[in-house]
Amino acid sequence: MKKIFFAILMLLMVFTLAFAKVNLNTASKKELSSLEYIGDAKAEAIIEYREKKPFENIKEFMKVDGVGQRVFEMNKDNLCTGNDDC
Repeated sequence: MKKIFFAILMLLMVFTLAFAKVNLNTASKKELSSLEYIGDAKAEAIIEYREKKPFENIKEFMKVDGVGQRVFEMNKDNLCTGNDDC
């Protein structure tokens, strides 16, 4: 019984993480790299961008070097900025 409970608990944790939005202003390099078409280099670029000016909305994501409309469209449902959108 304990094994079943543990398995269900682990599944719930995985689903929660899988559907959690990535906060562009606070996410780690690893969290940013989990986005579609975002590797380590683009994750670093996102971090550098937000250090200069925090993201006010998710559309600013496209201002990061190497992030265009296509990458934005593929990730927009998984992004937030912490401004009442997470």
